[in-house]
Amino acid sequence: MPRFEAGPIPARVRTARTATGDVAEARRLLKELGARRDAPTRIAPVPRDRPLALSFAGQRLWFLDKWTPGQPVYNSPLGLRLSGQLDHGKLIDALTAVVGRHESLRTRYSEEHGVPHQIVDPAPARVDIPLTDLTGRPDAEEEARALAHDVATGAFDLARGPLLRARLIRLAPEEHVLVLCVHHIATDGWSTGILVSELTACYAAAVAGTTPDLPQLPVQYADFAAWERKRASAESTERLLAYWRERLAGLPA
Repeated sequence: MPRFEAGPIPARVRTARTATGDVAEARRLLKELGARRDAPTRIAPVPRDRPLALSFAGQRLWFLDKWTPGQPVYNSPLGLRLSGQLDHGKLIDALTAVVGRHESLRTRYSEEHGVPHQIVDPAPARVDIPLTDLTGRPDAEEEARALAHDVATGAFDLARGPLLRARLIRLAPEEHVLVLCVHHIATDGWSTGILVSELTACYAAAVAGTTPDLPQLPVQYADFAAWERKRASAESTERLLAYWRERLAGLPA
């Protein structure tokens, strides 16, 4: 669930006075600004019947993973302490709903002739959240930390997926720890807040037997990646590459 960054609006409309002529000028400027926004800055859905490009940030992370496979450096773990009655099945329903909403949480990264692309898997019927019951164990907290460490540091296979894993740890009948870990190619700090917020909403709805009140998602991260690639002209990309070739010239391979 990466934050979509559409970039700054490419204009600043000057303040219009209330005189009749200036109102017309303001309308003209707003119309011009709208036309400028429509083409280069609006993210639109792209077809899913063809290879999907990675964003530039995603391609960097894919390259780093190919360079040193299986390293947990780019794992993004999250631990949530849950107090009160908890329905394990409803929690699974809630996380399944969140994964179904966000393609980035069910995307794998393959390559063809050295070029990476995204593969979006169908929404899962059920997300796995294994439960470990440590109720009554004298060293429950220490065991929970060890389990959380395993979830947080385990390797991800970007080509096979999934890039999200979860584990529920029961410390007492009404005391649990939910550990989630997502590879950074599929999330960031902003997205973590969205994940927690939507998981909370979906769990509350699952318990109540209702539909979560969440907005429809007009675009997904693959749409942003396509928009970003299209927005970067060949001229600007070559200029940036030339800069880094010069800066890195002479360094060891």
